[in-house]
Amino acid sequence: MRNEVNVNEVLDSLIEDLMKPLGLAGFQYCCGVRDKASSTKEQKQLSYELNRRIDQCIIILKLIKQININEVNFLKETIKFKNDMYKLRNNSSEIDFNSDCRIILAEAFYWNAFKVTKIICAKNRKSIDKKSFKLPGIDREFEFDEVNRIRNKFIEHPEVPGHGWRQSLTQGLIFNSGGDANDEDKGLYINARIWARKALEILNAAIRREPSW
Repeated sequence: MRNEVNVNEVLDSLIEDLMKPLGLAGFQYCCGVRDKASSTKEQKQLSYELNRRIDQCIIILKLIKQININEVNFLKETIKFKNDMYKLRNNSSEIDFNSDCRIILAEAFYWNAFKVTKIICAKNRKSIDKKSFKLPGIDREFEFDEVNRIRNKFIEHPEVPGHGWRQSLTQGLIFNSGGDANDEDKGLYINARIWARKALEILNAAIRREPSW
């Protein structure tokens, strides 16, 4: 049990300290926009999408947490059955499967987090019926951060050279950019923490501007 706790210590902190409060803020903001008399149909749709994408980010991190636990258990079994080649081969396949799932989920997190960023950063674009898409109460944009950079450079554009992903206990999945210091990735947990803190600050500020929310 001690190993299971340690392997997710940083991720647990990220989920509890930032992601869950961000989920609550997203829900409160969505309800506020929905109930605001002056909100346009587009603003209500965007706020719902914002809330949905934040929830998906939380679910993804929880799934990664479970994969980390599963991997520890499989490693324990692999050591236990080191002289049984059949079980060893099966466990090795499960470990590879978990690693692939973790990568798929990490890429999904970056994609959903990027969508949240784009929604919050929506400018005064106009729809066909001339109603504004800009969400109420949000007066500043995200600065360009690591979530956007990793999604843009390494996920959206796979032609960019790199060496895949590697797992760190304290940083989560890190994209190996091939040794270029300018492209060094801080890791999923750190990138997600920075992104979630910014999103939470922006949404809480927007909620404070509307006393009825």
